[in-house]
Parts: sequence; structure tokens; C-alpha cells
Amino acid sequence: MGYVSSAMSDLPDHLEQRERVGRGAIGIIEREGRYLLIRRAAGLARAGCWCLPGGHIEPGETSRDAVSRELAEELGLVVEPFERLGSVRTRTTRRYILAVWRVRIVTGEMLINEDEIAAVAWLDADEIRQLSPALASNLDVLKLLGV
Repeated sequence: MGYVSSAMSDLPDHLEQRERVGRGAIGIIEREGRYLLIRRAAGLARAGCWCLPGGHIEPGETSRDAVSRELAEELGLVVEPFERLGSVRTRTTRRYILAVWRVRIVTGEMLINEDEIAAVAWLDADEIRQLSPALASNLDVLKLLGV
């Protein structure tokens, strides 16, 4: 896993297919210095791991659209992505480029999709660094946030 600068945004589709790189989007929801994290539900890849909310970018979808859709599906929230911070790269069984967006909640009451989320927590940067089990990409996102 490694950090990807903001200059390396979404890769062209032909490059992603050749390198077998998946594309995803992460939404950063911050409240008073704390960030919303989710714990992945049983039955999912990396079940039980803590991560920032988000998911796959569907074919023909932008990362902005994907993060809005994913947070609506997972958390029942309508969000507005307002700042693209850059991207992080994962190197697990399948590699992903994850576009990282700051988002603000527009409307909605948090309704957790239990098929995807086992728990949620509002954590500060130091608490995120101590999480276990957790996705390593969380640390790269903290670097993008400058915390």
C-alpha cells in the first residue's frame, strides 16, 4: 500500500484494466475534529476491519457520484462532496485507487445498512491510528488530511 499524490487522480480505464486496479471512493465526514469510521460487516471482504465509508466506482460513474451513492447506500445520508483531497493506493489481494473526498451531510438521518456495516464510530486521528483491525489505507488518508 502506498500514498498517491493528488496529481494521480482517477486512472484511465485502459490502464486500470491492464494493471487490474480497481477504483473506489472514500467520503470523509468530519465533526469537531472527529471522523466517521465504519466497521465492515461479516460476509464482506476484510470483514471486521475499521475503515472510512465508501466503495467501488461503477462503470460510467465519477468518483464524486460514487461517494455520494455509497454513503447513501451504507449510511442513509445525502452528502455533498466538496473537496477532492487526492487518492490513495491499496495493495491487498486486489489493488485499488481510492479517490478521497471531503463531504458534508446535506440531509438524512443515519440509517446503517447492516449488510455492509457492523458498527460506526466518531474518532480523532490518534484513535484512528490505534484501531485494530483496520485498513492500512486509513493512515494514508490521515496524511492527505494533514493530521
